[in-house]
Amino acid sequence: MSLNRGIFYTFLTQAPNLLLFFVASTLMTRVLGDEGRGAYALLQNQTVLFSMLLGFNLGFGITYFTSRTKAIPPGWSG
Repeated sequence: MSLNRGIFYTFLTQAPNLLLFFVASTLMTRVLGDEGRGAYALLQNQTVLFSMLLGFNLGFGITYFTSRTKAIPPGWSG
């Protein structure tokens, strides 16, 4: 696949996603009002912060610490 075709397909999939997000955000703001929108934003921000803290370099840490050990601890191999 050429680079131009890849860029085109990426744009083709991202543009409708962005448009739908904008429409949903506008409708949600009108339905919830100011107070409901603030509560939703607080819930969303807490969820994102919690997932960032839990996933903070977890993959790199697992790779690093498993590569440091030379032997498998007894009982882990089954």
